[in-house]
Amino acid sequence: METKKVQRFECKNCDYSTSIKCSYDRHLLTKKHKNNQLETKPIICHNCNKCGKEYKTQSGSWKHKKTCNTSIIYKMQQLIETNTELTRIVLQQKQIVGELFITST
Repeated sequence: METKKVQRFECKNCDYSTSIKCSYDRHLLTKKHKNNQLETKPIICHNCNKCGKEYKTQSGSWKHKKTCNTSIIYKMQQLIETNTELTRIVLQQKQIVGELFITST
């Protein structure tokens, strides 16, 4: 059984959408459309402090923040980089000590 694809009617200025043509036509006949005094609604973004993702709703942001593990991954990456740097420094010091030991004997 095939499902029909429903056509969506969208008003980009008002962020209004419907699948019913007469509702869309009625929306276009409203006072703000007749006067062309469209005011765009300010877009409120809710951002995740850990990873920077943006959400339109506070609930979407809240649900994401409960499961966002980016800060843990970031901290682990920093620890790995620090560990690599310390290993490199220890190897350099070991080489210098070896050279000093050879030159002193």
